Amino acid sequence: MKVALVAVLISLLSLSAAAETPARTLYLLQCSGCHGTDGSGDPRVDVPPFPGFIGSFLLDPSGRSYITNVGGVMSAGLNDYDTARVLNWVLDTFSGASLPTGDFKRFDAMEVRKLRDERPADAVALRREIAARLMKQGIKLPNYPWP
Repeated sequence: MKVALVAVLISLLSLSAAAETPARTLYLLQCSGCHGTDGSGDPRVDVPPFPGFIGSFLLDPSGRSYITNVGGVMSAGLNDYDTARVLNWVLDTFSGASLPTGDFKRFDAMEVRKLRDERPADAVALRREIAARLMKQGIKLPNYPWP
């Protein structure tokens, strides 16, 4: 009887370990405290909104680095794989028309690791530089400027 119970417990543990937390759930647990469940953020405290602008950052050569290295992403405690999944979910969910036409290159764990290893010295300054370059190209960023 004990052997059967142990076998059942091991099976249950391996099933729960194999179950992957959905990216949306990771977003709600790790990101929504600042960005809100709707991605609206709070520009008054330097948390930019996602809807209508986040996909535009993929149009800039440094945009992927910025998205991967913002403070909240770095402090979320997610591994590279889960970070890539959450970033892709954010882009899928909040980009709307700002997402570049056609298929965008999705983040993967290897790219996230590489970008984290090349972390910019100041992510906020990088965001401002990217926003300025995008606007110079005529790309609109709703609700910009924020701090």
